[in-house]
Amino acid sequence: MGISLFGNVNFTKKLNVRSNIFIFHRHTINALDAGYNSNSFNYRFNLNTSYQFTKNLAGEFFGNFNSARHEAQGSYPSFTSYSIALRKQIWKKKGSLAFTANNPFAKYVSQKTLLFGPGFSVTSLRKIPFRSFGINFTWKFGKLEFKKIKEENPINLNPPSE
Repeated sequence: MGISLFGNVNFTKKLNVRSNIFIFHRHTINALDAGYNSNSFNYRFNLNTSYQFTKNLAGEFFGNFNSARHEAQGSYPSFTSYSIALRKQIWKKKGSLAFTANNPFAKYVSQKTLLFGPGFSVTSLRKIPFRSFGINFTWKFGKLEFKKIKEENPINLNPPSE
């Protein structure tokens, strides 16, 4: 059981912040191994911020955090990731060129996992190569319009009473 909350705040014409938090309680029943049930409080949080430096230049930040998870046979570590970008709009805002970086300050995301049960215990360390850099080009073409379609023969759900 849990709850998810979303928010969007325009602090100024140039600064926008969007966020989401998901909070939940997990109760796991291990039907195979009695006594290895677990309860945990978990949450995920993300933050997306954009700042318009000039008419055609914007900076963006995205951060994400997942809490550690406790399950019937052990625990899984928390996870954090973040991205930054600098975007330049070109050709009358029909195109954009962006430089992006994901987790630029750490070569790996390390995750230590502990699993256990009747007769076994496992500890593992994963090193995920998460750091990356990129260049992104976007081009907008065409025009998307939404129009309400008129009904030719509207159906009267409430006919006149006699």
